Amino acid sequence: MKTRYHETHVLWNKEEIDRLRQRMNEAGVKNCSAFIRKMSLDGYIVKLDMDDIHEMIRLLRNATNNLNQIAKKANSGDVIYGAYSATQRSVLRSKTVAMRSERSSRGLVKVQSLL
Repeated sequence: MKTRYHETHVLWNKEEIDRLRQRMNEAGVKNCSAFIRKMSLDGYIVKLDMDDIHEMIRLLRNATNNLNQIAKKANSGDVIYGAYSATQRSVLRSKTVAMRSERSSRGLVKVQSLL
């Protein structure tokens, strides 16, 4: 359902449209209409650096995938062999240590090991 019913047409010269596209690239916005609307109403756009959060989410997905594999094996009725468990623990430890050293080198919150 369309909620915007009013149109405004704007004419741009080559320099203005180039500057508009440059500002859109700097803000990381791809939708020209949304960019112009936001800038005209609020005067600024907040751009958050989410790279660290995306990396933490990726590492968390890896850890939960490993945990799900262990749970599936345990619930299948098969015996979990000691070598298999030790291997999984070492993988999780190495990821935790890598994540902890990565975060501490950037001055971010340190992650405590759960193992």
